[in-house]
Amino acid sequence: MGSFSLLNKEQKYYYAFEEKIPLYTVENHYVLRYDTIPAKEPESLKLKGMSPEISLFWKDEKTAIVDLTNKGASVDIIDYLKGFENLYSIQPLFKLKEGLEMPVTDELVIGFSQIKEEEIRDLHKLLEVTILETNSVFQHLRVPRGADALKIANQYQKADWWNLYIRISSYLQSLFRVYLMNLTLITSFIFAILVRFLIL
Repeated sequence: MGSFSLLNKEQKYYYAFEEKIPLYTVENHYVLRYDTIPAKEPESLKLKGMSPEISLFWKDEKTAIVDLTNKGASVDIIDYLKGFENLYSIQPLFKLKEGLEMPVTDELVIGFSQIKEEEIRDLHKLLEVTILETNSVFQHLRVPRGADALKIANQYQKADWWNLYIRISSYLQSLFRVYLMNLTLITSFIFAILVRFLIL
């Protein structure tokens, strides 16, 4: 089983419509994502066997949120969960400033606006993602087992912004060159008028 990378205590964020949105960790809550559909009751019993205080809430057939109310034992429980053969990812549960929960799993939906196809392929290869679905609007991706999905999502966002920055910069430089050229022509025209006026 691949190594799991739990997010550290640094401020986390995600992007929505090119706006950086801060995320806050819901203490002692984690999002579990299974590789294949598990039998829910046996999975719950495994955790209850460690501590009766543990609660498991299923979001869909492969995603559950575990509430580790016993904070002192939470690290041991996470280490225990990492040994589950069918568990693909463990991510902290996040929420927005307003309190809305934002679960992060192993899957991302990314829309590209400025990156060329070959650059997208190179980025996929670099980040070792798996393409689950592609259409004209977005790509549905899966991060590597145990990877930091939020970090990977933000790497895609920054890559798209970087290309947009380069394109805008080039465009502005072109406009500036046109501005300088027009300014030179206008200056030359005014100078020609003044010379003609002085001659007359």
